[in-house]
Amino acid sequence: MASLWQKYQNVVFELEQSVSEQLSLAIITAYNPRGELLSNGHNRMLDKTLLKDIDSLNVPYRRIVGCDPNRTHSEPSWLVAMDKSAAIELGNRYQQNAIYWVEANQLYLTPCQMQQQEICLGSFSQRVILTEGSVAL
Repeated sequence: MASLWQKYQNVVFELEQSVSEQLSLAIITAYNPRGELLSNGHNRMLDKTLLKDIDSLNVPYRRIVGCDPNRTHSEPSWLVAMDKSAAIELGNRYQQNAIYWVEANQLYLTPCQMQQQEICLGSFSQRVILTEGSVAL
């Protein structure tokens, strides 16, 4: 598990639109619960269920993809304007080891099912890769 925690710290995010640095946001995925690799079909099914849960919150959200800097592994996720404690609960519901939390443009790795301390990973905007066709808002 410690090696997973290290991998989670080495992350960049693909995003089609930049976001305000003033917002507090959660980054949540349903892919690969407990860090166990699942099939694409199973992961997509979990993602659709998570999207329904997020949509029912009536809060702004958009697609974001978390990946390693080489982009050899990626997980579609959701960038959601929601309360941090509710985001952790949602991460736990989908058996995620951790979520990412963004506040005042600082990125935090926040544990859900792992026995770790939350850590600040630095500037969120410096870890964002705007994808082709993206627009800055």
